[in-house]
Amino acid sequence: MKRACWEPYATNLHRAMPVYGWRSCSAVLWRSVAAWILSTRRSNRVALNAEPYFEPLGAVTPAPLAVFLSSIRWLAPSASTRCANRAATSAAAGDTGVFGERTSDALFARRCDADCGVCNEYDDPRRTRLVVELWGVAKLLGSVEGARLIARRGLFVLLSMVLAAGAIVASPERASAAEPSVPGAFVSMSPTRLLDTRVGNGAPQRAVAANSTVALQVAGRSGVPAGVAAVVMNVTVTGPSRDGFVTVYPSGTAMPTASNLNFNGGQTIPNLVTVKVGGDGVVNLTNNSTGTVHLLADVAGYYLPGVPTEPGTFVSLDPARLLDTRTGLGAFSASPVYQYQTASLQVTGRGGVPATGVSAVVVNVTVKASYAAGFITVYPSGSAQPTASNLNFSAQQIIPNLVTVKVGPDGRINLTNNSAYWSDLIVDVAGYYLAGTPTQAGAFVSLDPARLLDTRVGNGAPASPVARYASAGLQVTNRGGVPATGVAAVVANVTVTAPSAPGFMTVYPSGSAMPTASNLNFSSGQTIPNLTTVKVGADGKIALTNNSAGDAHLIADVAGYYLGEPAQPDYAAAALQLTHDLPAISAWEASTKLGTLTVKPAGSMAGYSRDLFPHWRDATNNGWPPIPNSTCDVRQASLYREGTGVNYTSACDILSGSWVDAYTGVTLYAASDVDIDHVVPLADSWRSGAAAWTTAQRTTFANDRLVVVAVDDAANQSKGDKSPDVWKPQNQAAHCLYAKRWIAIKSKYALSITSAESSALSQMLGTCAN
Repeated sequence: MKRACWEPYATNLHRAMPVYGWRSCSAVLWRSVAAWILSTRRSNRVALNAEPYFEPLGAVTPAPLAVFLSSIRWLAPSASTRCANRAATSAAAGDTGVFGERTSDALFARRCDADCGVCNEYDDPRRTRLVVELWGVAKLLGSVEGARLIARRGLFVLLSMVLAAGAIVASPERASAAEPSVPGAFVSMSPTRLLDTRVGNGAPQRAVAANSTVALQVAGRSGVPAGVAAVVMNVTVTGPSRDGFVTVYPSGTAMPTASNLNFNGGQTIPNLVTVKVGGDGVVNLTNNSTGTVHLLADVAGYYLPGVPTEPGTFVSLDPARLLDTRTGLGAFSASPVYQYQTASLQVTGRGGVPATGVSAVVVNVTVKASYAAGFITVYPSGSAQPTASNLNFSAQQIIPNLVTVKVGPDGRINLTNNSAYWSDLIVDVAGYYLAGTPTQAGAFVSLDPARLLDTRVGNGAPASPVARYASAGLQVTNRGGVPATGVAAVVANVTVTAPSAPGFMTVYPSGSAMPTASNLNFSSGQTIPNLTTVKVGADGKIALTNNSAGDAHLIADVAGYYLGEPAQPDYAAAALQLTHDLPAISAWEASTKLGTLTVKPAGSMAGYSRDLFPHWRDATNNGWPPIPNSTCDVRQASLYREGTGVNYTSACDILSGSWVDAYTGVTLYAASDVDIDHVVPLADSWRSGAAAWTTAQRTTFANDRLVVVAVDDAANQSKGDKSPDVWKPQNQAAHCLYAKRWIAIKSKYALSITSAESSALSQMLGTCAN
């Protein structure tokens, strides 16, 4: 624990204690701040800021607080004053009636202790051992009487001191895995503040003047190393005196025709920004308005330098405009997107994005609404519109949001205006991810948007708003296409709707203390989104804390995730994919059945064609249960049967999910990377008896639940039409079940085997445990 966490309390506690009857430190601070808040409210001097921060105490401060907090002065919302700031934030957010209210005392005690790692329970078993430190406390307090009173009544300051000195060691944070190392890989961080012009953090302590630029040093600060390619930051505008917009771009380059945040006078609004870093480690933030504005920036991670070559790595670009419906740029004509209509935008081959080899793009989308509220959904072309949103807007509002979106097979993305009136759209590209199957730590896996949280309907959390100052723990792994393991961070669009009081939302890894950062700032009744890139906790969850005096509903739509260090595949578990619809059979029974098969040379391939085996027919009419519904074909049903967290449309199109390949042990995260293999290939069945079948018999075989299995497309192509004497699964743990399944299929359809095939199957059965 840092000394700064307890010093302010130790310095002033002896002066405040007589006033409040030697209550716990947390209760004293709570009541003192509450007195200040109530008095300043009467003079309309308190406003809820964008962050847990207050202006320096002035003449309106009541005497008890001025004495008690004389050394704190609320100079900055840093780690050194985080505990005290938390109390002030809670009070300022509207928790009236705190005098004598024990629930409020407990609330503050929990929040303070969680940040500073302090135990203030009076019955702590370590108390006896620590009493020897009381006289050291007395020296700080300047009173022997004070030390005696502490010994009788409470240990907050004492334990703070001993913790700071290292006598009691707080539980260490989870050790992180090896960091990503390939160029373009993403390194996630717990949110850290790099800029706050209100307090002089990262820039002079003053508002940014009209049409002026802040040069923000990002490399070499707060865990961001030198030489990074790009950073991901949540940038917040607060207290603007005029309407305008902010542009964030690399130092050493001209300001582009692009915007990152659009704001109105007096508004507080955030937006996530992915920005290339200049050669000097600096990014520029330009205030494009005729008034002043304060700027805040919280870093969430960075991209490694070098030339990205691995699938899923990020290539940062200087911002470039791809769409502006006001001027006709990127559109068929200079006209808005009308109500409930979709704009199809070509993103590949434009603005620095290559024509091929792109899996997803990072774009800043801005909507200029007309006469009705609504929302914009951004998704890959060729896909059905998902149940997700990217920008929520009010009538005649201008609002931006960063979007990470998978690119359709034609290099396009769709933007649908879900509103009763037209809206203009502007799109600026910030970078793209390389196509292919990501395998390296820090590589990005893009997903079709999937809803993970909606407190309005009970999706991902109880069907009730998140209470004031409460947190929602959201399970993100093993849902919506995000795998159960090997995930470093997720990219999710978080929306606050129907808040009953103003405040802000902080999103951070579960199991971590809430950082001094914000992701969404909102007013009462407002619906506002923001993209978040957030590190995932050890339990696969993220935390979303409602820093407000009122409740609020939360919605979260996942857009993708970053790989953690690759885990060794569980080969035995992967092999179990071959048990789907396979009757239970022992190795001895399989060997006996193998002995009943006709052994003879392979027949001729003359006249063979895959078209003679009508496949991927209606699943329900070919012996499959209605999974996920009765409209699915056999390929879709197989993907659903063997996938995890599979999302699909009413037409049974697979949107997202994950699939474990029995043949290699790898996990696949895109349906396009999955092939449906005929365990006994169609060509093999032809030369072992199917040449004499009718079309109906071949149709039954090609769509049989026993015959097909979902596998890695590369493994399936490697196998081709080979029999087990020529090809076996790379995953040796799958040999037993592969042989059992092959034998069961050949027996069911009375197909012959060759002598070499029989020998290979016998050897594979020898690997079975039973």
